Amino acid sequence: MYDLEVKVRSRRSNELSIRAYNIAIGLILLWGFLINIIMCVFCTEIFMQWNPVAIVIGYLAIVIAGILMSEHSSSALVSFIGYNMVVVLVGGILSIILVDYDQISVMNALVTTVAIILLMILLGSIFPQIFLSMGRVLGVCVTGVVICELIFLLIGFSTPSI
Repeated sequence: MYDLEVKVRSRRSNELSIRAYNIAIGLILLWGFLINIIMCVFCTEIFMQWNPVAIVIGYLAIVIAGILMSEHSSSALVSFIGYNMVVVLVGGILSIILVDYDQISVMNALVTTVAIILLMILLGSIFPQIFLSMGRVLGVCVTGVVICELIFLLIGFSTPSI
């Protein structure tokens, strides 16, 4: 009944179904990770040359503007631009910070995070109701982390850590 109600409402008001919404959110998260990876690979030396105080001030100003754009706009395009303002700057900060970390640890974190997001996209498309409450979201996330870590442990990709 609920799915039918959502589909009927979505046809009338051009809204996404819960299933399509979950998939769209997951793909937007993957887009953010791709941008962060590009920033870390290609822009590290550029950001390392900048003044750290200017980076922090610029970061705060642009991220706050991006959040406000995303939050208060009714246009999906403007919200996506605001999201990208946040993502690009997070990628810039990560490109500076991750230089001090072991590449294997960074890759383990990246692969684990992408695997969890893919699992959440899959679950959100198969069971669209699963992410309707915060408790369910947290439960699925913790379960996803445990499953991914167990799989990675079995194939020898990572070592367990708490």
